[in-house]
Amino acid sequence: MWCTGIAYKGNIFGPEEARKTMETNFAGTRAVCERLERLIPDGGRIVNVCSLAGKLSILRSSELRSRFEAAKSAEEVAALAEEFLQGVASGSYSKEGWPASMYGVSKLCEATYSRVLAEQLKPRGVAVYACCPGYVATDMSSHKGHKTPEQGADTPMWLALDAPASDSGKFYSDRKEQPF
Repeated sequence: MWCTGIAYKGNIFGPEEARKTMETNFAGTRAVCERLERLIPDGGRIVNVCSLAGKLSILRSSELRSRFEAAKSAEEVAALAEEFLQGVASGSYSKEGWPASMYGVSKLCEATYSRVLAEQLKPRGVAVYACCPGYVATDMSSHKGHKTPEQGADTPMWLALDAPASDSGKFYSDRKEQPF
């Protein structure tokens, strides 16, 4: 199970912060998965902790949504991530259909990568899931979340141990599949 995430508090938004957020939340997940996937036995599981803040609906552009839905490789997802970062750097992100949410886009990239990875590892029977733990009382939420860390860990642990392997590539929250 891989759980990583940073989110800047308040209305901090800029190229450096966007890059750091993307590097941690998406590129970090990708790097760990790519380095460890050969160590995962056939029939194993990978659970990436994402967020409902990273659903396709955050994108205002139907063309962007289609490109995320059609992504078939990690490189395609990385190219979309870079496109967002360049849009933030140039100030054109909004005109291009991106939201003003560094965290949301980074988690959308992570969830999309999880779906892509699920397809790639399907021949080995390795199940890959994306999930949202909910609004958990941790440092990231300034301890304002309504879930305890134990409650937030429930869905990721269920996916790691008990969820049907046939549901690989799907997104879950509160043990229920969520539309991407």
